Amino acid sequence: VNNKTITAKISSTDVTRIMVQGDRIQSVRGIKGAYTRENDNMSGEIYIQPTALYQNRAFTILIATESGHHYTLLLNPMSVPSDTLMLVPRGVN
Repeated sequence: VNNKTITAKISSTDVTRIMVQGDRIQSVRGIKGAYTRENDNMSGEIYIQPTALYQNRAFTILIATESGHHYTLLLNPMSVPSDTLMLVPRGVN
């Protein structure tokens, strides 16, 4: 869903993979010190993990893709295992 705020659970202690179906993440913005991030430049995916200060606090990141889609993610760290968060642009099945 382009230009919408999406609320999602992520692991408070493990890495979470974030990807956009049929697209590549171009940029990520968020609160400094809330998370660590690794980029996979081959696939256009990112891997994030909350820092100790944000393991029990929600935070927001803004994602832009190569195709011009924009997403606001409100991420809620929880005591759950690592997972993948796949964003699906409108019109993509």
